Amino acid sequence: MKKNAEQNRKLEQEKREREKQSKLKGLEQDKKIEMDALANSGQATKKYIYEVMHEKTCPIEINPSGIEWPIGATRIIAGSLYNFKNCHIESCCLNRKGINDSEFLALATSMIKNKSVRKLELEGNSIENAKSIDKLTEMIKTNETLQHLSLECNTRLYTGTTKENFKVLLDALKENESLLSINFSFCGLLNDVLPRIKDML
Repeated sequence: MKKNAEQNRKLEQEKREREKQSKLKGLEQDKKIEMDALANSGQATKKYIYEVMHEKTCPIEINPSGIEWPIGATRIIAGSLYNFKNCHIESCCLNRKGINDSEFLALATSMIKNKSVRKLELEGNSIENAKSIDKLTEMIKTNETLQHLSLECNTRLYTGTTKENFKVLLDALKENESLLSINFSFCGLLNDVLPRIKDML
């Protein structure tokens, strides 16, 4: 019995180590893809990203409208929001930039710490799974300075998660005292959740 238990523990440790190495390898591959995409982007994009990466040149309003937005660019924005010691970014508009759940997780994580951003617009992206809703909920619970949030036209935001996850998000929104407006238009909300949202208004 004791020998079998020891073998099982060893097998479980080996399994966890394989999963860890696989995840690290995946992250390294993702990072390489993102760096390649940034390297191959146009001059306007490179110039904008360079400005955003440096605290002295970063604009108060991040709004890369009309320029190419390669994969990886959103993570750089997230890094600036998280790492700048005296962050002065007040508005972040990343509408229709192809942001997926992985990139949103990085952005929402940075917003948990950030104390300067008042407006965050993420319309028309691809934010849709339960992990994103969980991180959004954490952001809503923690951030005390964000006033305007738009997630309009993330069409699977509701149907891609669970009712329970969304209920926890709505509870967090109800308790939040800084948000003045939030936009869930065209996010796939169903009739079962609309009355709760109306009660919050």
